[in-house]
Amino acid sequence: ELFNEPIEIITPFLYKIMLIELRKALEGYRKQYNLQILAGAGDLHHKQHKDYYKYLQE
Repeated sequence: ELFNEPIEIITPFLYKIMLIELRKALEGYRKQYNLQILAGAGDLHHKQHKDYYKYLQE
């Protein structure tokens, strides 16, 4: 549901939650389908939400 919000409504806190949920989903797919290709895609760090917020400010 968070991914449906307009970009202006997504705060850094919500963005961080989105990253966490994305990581969980990717991990689930990786385990379910035994996909090694998705293993690195789930390595999302909380630092990224700060970079995202900086990006929005610019």
